Parts: sequence; C-alpha cells; structure tokens
Amino acid sequence: MSEAKMRKIRRIKASVKHARKIRRGHKQKVPARKKKSQSVVAKTHINLNQPGALTRESVARLIASASDKTRTQLQVTKFGVVSISSERIGGGVDEDLAFCLESWSPGTDYVGPKAAQDDHWVKCIYKVLRENWPVPSSSYIDN
Repeated sequence: MSEAKMRKIRRIKASVKHARKIRRGHKQKVPARKKKSQSVVAKTHINLNQPGALTRESVARLIASASDKTRTQLQVTKFGVVSISSERIGGGVDEDLAFCLESWSPGTDYVGPKAAQDDHWVKCIYKVLRENWPVPSSSYIDN
C-alpha cells in the first residue's frame, strides 16, 4: 500500500475514534481564544461631569494610557467624557463630540508614558479641558 493511502486510513480511523468519544459524552478540549486588542479607545477616560474628576493627575493617566505608535486624538463628547481615540479621528466625525483637539501623529510623544511625565504638556491639556467645558470655544481646538 502506498504511503498516501496509509495516511488517509490513519486520518479516517482518528476521526472515527474522535466521533465515538464525543458520542460517549467525553468533553472535547477547545483551545482558548485570543483576546482582541483594544486599541480603539484608551482604557482610561475622564468624566467632566463628575466633581473632582478633572485633575492634572487624571489628565496624566489619560495621556499615559494611549499608545504613541498610532495616530491619536483627544476627544470630548457632549456628555463630558474625555478619551483619546486612535480610530475615530478628525473634526466632525461624530455628532456626539463637543470638541476635539488636533490629531497627533505617531512617534511625536504627545501621548504615552513619556508624554505623561512632561508637566508642561499635562498642564496644557488640563487647561484646554478646563477652559472649554461645558461651553467649548470651538468644535476643533488646535493646541
């Protein structure tokens, strides 16, 4: 018998054996699924309607939570939720946006842990958020 026929017979025997195990009630092992990456929106956000939520520390955490490897943008919804998006970018993209800042190119250190350590940058973003909520000066703020 040829090698190809032998392999085919082994495969058929293995599938029959597998089918018998399932019929007897044996639990079949299912491989674990890989978790999808969550790069769309930063895991951290700030709720501007919550008293005391807007602090320099919360702004620094928000900046640190985003990746500098993709194009990003800080966005504030009409409901007061501040987040850094890496997918929905550009002014007027979402009707629920109150305002957004300019888009940041990858590798410019505007977001990420290194940017969060820059006190001047964190203070700048904090000031923009404080001055433009709840009534923004514009829907697009070029910082």
